[in-house]
Formats: sequence, structure tokens, C-alpha cells
Amino acid sequence: MLTPRRLLEIARKWQKMAALGRKRISWMRRDASLESNTKTTSIADRGHFIVYSSEGRRFMVPLAFLSTRMFQELLRLSEEEFGFSGDGPISLPCDAVFLEYVLSLLKKRGSNNEERERLISGFMRHCSRSSLCNIEQNQQLVVF
Repeated sequence: MLTPRRLLEIARKWQKMAALGRKRISWMRRDASLESNTKTTSIADRGHFIVYSSEGRRFMVPLAFLSTRMFQELLRLSEEEFGFSGDGPISLPCDAVFLEYVLSLLKKRGSNNEERERLISGFMRHCSRSSLCNIEQNQQLVVF
């Protein structure tokens, strides 16, 4: 049986979710560990956002990475390839292996700017090539 206190908590959560415009309400158990909840919920941890690779693999990325040139370029390429839809997930035009490498590079605080700049140029070539290959497999391109 629900206690009045728990019922109030549920009602407040529904109100918050409705105010945010979320389509799903995720239930979190009080006794479950935080680690298991982050893997099963559709909502990112505080200070993070969710992106998907071209294969559909999910990544939780810190908001601080939005200010990096590499992620800005990824988002630009994503908008060009998939369009901008405010209600769907963010899909990036790179495979999961490469996205893991980019995230590990950005998490490394010891790497210098020169190394990052070299990798950005390689990254841009890799993403544009992989997205172009995916397009060629699915449809023919018209060349004038």
C-alpha cells in the first residue's frame, strides 16, 4: 500500500516530468544502486547528455565537451546528415569505436593542444568518409 508521503513524491515527480515535456517517466527504486539505475534509465546523469553512434550505441557525454571544437564539428556533421529534430535522440555520424576514442581523448587532461588539433583533422576526414560510405551503401549519389 502506498503511504501518503510516497504518493506525494510520485505526484511531484509526474508534475516535474510533465513540465519538462518528457514522454516517459522512469521509475527509480529507492533501494537500487545508482550504478544500475544509470544504465536502465533514459535520462542522463546531471551534467551529462546522451548521444548515439551511427550503429545505435549509447554514450553519456559530459556537458563540458560541448565547448570543444571536436564535438561542435560532430554536432554540425550530425545536423547535416540527419537533420535537426528537437524531439528525437542525438545521433552522431561516427561509429562506436571512433566515438569511444574521441571521448577518451577529451577525457585525457594531459594531452596537449597540438595533439588534439592533429586528431581533429583526422577526425573530420574519418567522420565525413564514414558517413559518405554509409550513404553510398544505402543510396546512389547524384554527381553533376
